[in-house]
Formats: sequence, C-alpha cells, structure tokens
Amino acid sequence: MLWKKDECWFPNNLVMARQRLESLRRHLTKSGNEGMAIKYREVTDNYISSGFACKLSEKELAKESSTHWYLPHHPVTSPTKPGKVRTVFDAAAEYEGTSLNKNLLSGPDMTNSLVSVLLCFRQGTIGIATDIEGMLHQIRVREEDQDSLRFLWWTNNYEDPPDVYIMQVHIFGAASSPCVANSTLRRVADDNAEDFSPDVIAAIKGNFYVDDALPSENDEQSAIHLARDMVDVLARGSFNLTKFTSNSKEVLKTVPSDKLSNQNLNLDLEDPPVERALGILWFVGDDALGFKIRHLDPPRLDVVSCVLFVLYLLDPLGFAAPVRNTGYKTFGAGPVEG
Repeated sequence: MLWKKDECWFPNNLVMARQRLESLRRHLTKSGNEGMAIKYREVTDNYISSGFACKLSEKELAKESSTHWYLPHHPVTSPTKPGKVRTVFDAAAEYEGTSLNKNLLSGPDMTNSLVSVLLCFRQGTIGIATDIEGMLHQIRVREEDQDSLRFLWWTNNYEDPPDVYIMQVHIFGAASSPCVANSTLRRVADDNAEDFSPDVIAAIKGNFYVDDALPSENDEQSAIHLARDMVDVLARGSFNLTKFTSNSKEVLKTVPSDKLSNQNLNLDLEDPPVERALGILWFVGDDALGFKIRHLDPPRLDVVSCVLFVLYLLDPLGFAAPVRNTGYKTFGAGPVEG
C-alpha cells in the first residue's frame, strides 16, 4: 500500500465499524432481502476460503498497534450484471477526521487512456475482448499493512456477534489500488519480456484499461498467438485472463471453453453475442461499436429527466456527439465543442 507517511497512526474506529455493521445487518435481514443476504454471504465466505481474507485469533486481537483500522463494507449490484453481488469496502469512511484513503497516496496515474485503448482496438480487423478475473485480489498486501484492512463479519449467521477479519489482498475503493494494479500488471510484462514477443508485451502494456483488455490484430493466426501468449504471460503473475470474445470464430475455437465469455456458445451454429467493451457495446457479429439507449420512457418527461439522459450517455469516442450536442445546446447541460 502506498502510505503518505512512513508511520501512520489511526484512532480506534471499532465503534463506527460496529454501527455500520448493524445497519448492514438490518438491511440484509429485512424482509425481501433474503436473496441479497445469501449472495453476500457467499461472496464473503469465498474471500475467506480463497485466502483473500482471514479471521484474526484472540492472540492477534490482543496485540496493540496504532495501524488498526476497521473498514465498513456493503454489497453492490450492477444493472449490467444481474444476479452478481460485489463487496465494496468503504476506504473513504471517516472517524475522528481521518480515513484509510486520507492516509494513502494515489500514486502516478498509470491507467491507459480509455480513448487510446478503444482506438487501438479498432486498428486491427480481428478484435479480442478479455479481462483479468479478480485482478486486485491476486495482489497480496504486505503483512505489516494488513492490520489497516480489518473488517467485521458474522462467521456463522447474521444474528451472532461478529468476528474480526483482515483482507490480505488489495481492495476496491482504496486510493492506491489503481496504481498498484497497473504497476503490477506492467511488472509482470517486464519480468517476462525476454520469453515472449515484443508485440505481446506491448499489448499487455498498451491495450489494457485496468483489468479489461481490447487488443486487435490484422489476421486470425496473429490474433490466436496473441491471445495464447497473453494468457501465458499473465499466468506467470497469477493473473487469470478469461471471458474471451472475438469477431473471429477461429480465434474463439482455440480458447478453452472455460475461458470464453459465453461458455454455452455453439461456434458452429451461433454468432457471438453483443458484448460490453469498456462501457459501450461491441456488436461482435457486425464488428461495430454502438449504444443501448435505456429509459426512453421516463416516469416523467421534464427538463431534469432529459438533461440526465444526455449526461449519462457514455460516449468516449464521440460517436453520438451530433445527437448529444443537440441535447447540450437545447438544455444547457454542458459545453458544445467543435
């Protein structure tokens, strides 16, 4: 973790953590939230069984330290990933004027430009989309830093007194996590540069946007070799490159079925489905980027609803600029360029 100071001092925020946990318990045990409660427990139990988190012993709890910090946590869902629940630790939660994030450096911005990644993706005729499974959870936190990643959790059921756990891997929401993830990815590429072609190393360094990769090649054989070698390089750093899709069925046929985005896809009979590519849609069969417009029938048609509709349209390459700028101009929602 990237600390602002060599030695940090944290107040004991256990009271705050207990209050937030009680609020979470009421939410999870509320009538109608049974499904959420089951999935949230499955996610956290998986953290423990996978070695991402571990329970502290009585001896470990008895140790005095100024680096103890308890992280509140809560479940988060996404409309684009129905049924999936993710645990988010609130690293910005403050107690007595401080928080975990206030003591962390964000580090240099090593994230590739979203526009650059998308433009490079469109250069080749054969596109590949893939991502690293649980990227942050493959990067261990130094043992001396783990006490700052404590959290409370019910070991057996939501009615029992909570136990104290620590995260042993990096977490979503920590100020230093993006820099740590990107620097680790590049380090893996550099450490294995002598064993693989420069094109593979360049793809790992330049075609990733955090954990999502969008490389492309001009022929199928090059794309096949690139996909295979990227998997091999990243496996050396314990990164699992998975959820592959491509506009080439020949490329997909060389990818193990458990690494495909759609594992039930019959490549001999079906076209690849529409996939999300860094927030926008990739119509794989037509090899075209586009949008899916949601909420065309808002509860009420007023200026606020129209402005929000215009502002929420993710369009990093400016494809929808003629339409969006008309909305900006009409409602004064933002600057009109060009």
